[in-house]
Amino acid sequence: MLDVIPRTRVSLRQLEAVRNVVLCGSVSKAAERMFVSQPAVSRLLTDLERTVGFQIFDRQRRFQLTHEGKLLYLEIERAFVGTDKIEQRAADIRNFRTGHLRVAASPALSLGLIPRVVKTFKARHPGVTVSAQVMPSQSVAEWAALAQVDVGFAAPPVLQSGAREHAYDGLPVLCVLPRRHRLASRRVISPDLLRTEQVIALGPESSLRSNVDKAFVKAGCEPSSPIETTMSAQAAMFVVQGLGVALIDPFSALAFKSRDLVVKPFHPLVLYEFAHVLATHVTPSRLSELFIAIASEEVKRTRDEVAAVFSVSGLKSRAMIR
Repeated sequence: MLDVIPRTRVSLRQLEAVRNVVLCGSVSKAAERMFVSQPAVSRLLTDLERTVGFQIFDRQRRFQLTHEGKLLYLEIERAFVGTDKIEQRAADIRNFRTGHLRVAASPALSLGLIPRVVKTFKARHPGVTVSAQVMPSQSVAEWAALAQVDVGFAAPPVLQSGAREHAYDGLPVLCVLPRRHRLASRRVISPDLLRTEQVIALGPESSLRSNVDKAFVKAGCEPSSPIETTMSAQAAMFVVQGLGVALIDPFSALAFKSRDLVVKPFHPLVLYEFAHVLATHVTPSRLSELFIAIASEEVKRTRDEVAAVFSVSGLKSRAMIR
């Protein structure tokens, strides 16, 4: 009989020693696997046997498990299977192989920016699931403030308690026209050229609409806007149907460029402002930070695409786009 050590707890290191001796077939190989000396492993086994009160290994038979040792080893293996799962889960989280990301964005950004970001994000981290909500900018800020989404994308200013915005440099508003429109061959579209055109307008609550109207007022003319919509994408679709032309954000404009539309620079320059939004009281997750980094990459690509649109006009697009 072994002397039982009173009030001594079994340690994970002792159980690890038993498991490695069984898996490796010897104390020496177990010691190598555990990066310790052979006497250290032997001491762990001896201490464990004194703690549990019975012999785990038959030392006369090259460390074969005793009957009691086999019963104990079944429990040890179950415990380590759970530990292995925890380690695997931790590795998956560390290497972005699992997780869920919640994103919300205003309609314009949901069409032209977010799908591109999600595509790149999923290509790099296919094990992460993403849910994307479309809502007005104010709702994006509210959801971000309540941590109902991990990151939001909206038009500033964000006037929501509990939410903070991180603005990007603005991008120029673009004009979309039917491919066979009389102005489709023009290099640059100006308010004066649109004096007699049907201009699909965004709703009066839109800051982009307000800035476009100011450009027309400054040019001494007023656009005819028989159709209003709250979404740039719908404005572009109205243009596809031949109902007029539209001055919209570059993300939406470029998303429709492959359809029956042409995209032209608008001068004077009107900037479309946008930002990503986070909760002030929550530290952004690593997944959120990755998504934001990819969004910045996609914004840069869009900036280059807008620069290409301006390059054919002869305007100094780089200077204007910043």
